[in-house]
Amino acid sequence: MAAPPKRRYSSVSRRTAPDKKPHSTAKKRSDTNKSRCAFPPLETVNFPVSPISLHYNIPTPTDVTTLSVKVKPEASCISTSHKPRLTLNVTSLYSGKETTTNMVILDIKMLSGFVPDPESLKRLQDALLVDRVEQKQDHVMVYIRELPKDIAINHSLELIQELPVQNLKPAVVKIYDYYQPSDQAETEYISPCAAGNNLE
Repeated sequence: MAAPPKRRYSSVSRRTAPDKKPHSTAKKRSDTNKSRCAFPPLETVNFPVSPISLHYNIPTPTDVTTLSVKVKPEASCISTSHKPRLTLNVTSLYSGKETTTNMVILDIKMLSGFVPDPESLKRLQDALLVDRVEQKQDHVMVYIRELPKDIAINHSLELIQELPVQNLKPAVVKIYDYYQPSDQAETEYISPCAAGNNLE
């Protein structure tokens, strides 16, 4: 009986060489994860900032007044009295849109060396439309209840010269609205007997 043939073994090992593809895939996944997790560098963006200016339409105040005042001084320049007298005839006028004004103040400043005559102050207290009269230092304040539109209102006040004054300077008479002092007017007066008097 013939002997069975001997089994041949290949010299080449049957152990399969490790496949490199899985490593390649893992590397690709790793690279993919890196690409997903990596953020681009932050860049600072500067936006131009321009100043904002606000403009308001504010009406320009005007110097328009609805009041006016005139003073006519009268005196006897040939008087021999040691205390000469001066009479102030004051005319107040309102020319606004309303029929009458609010309370109006007539502020009469005394000339240097002059004082108001007490009896004249009493008469002024009882004059037309006068609410009250106050004396404050060298000023006489006449509170007029109201002035009718376009009707001149006259008041008079007598002054007494207590002291002679050289180079006498004019004094101011002012009229203004009690509630709106910006509505005002003023004028100057001086004794007609003063040397160099050139006021009308």
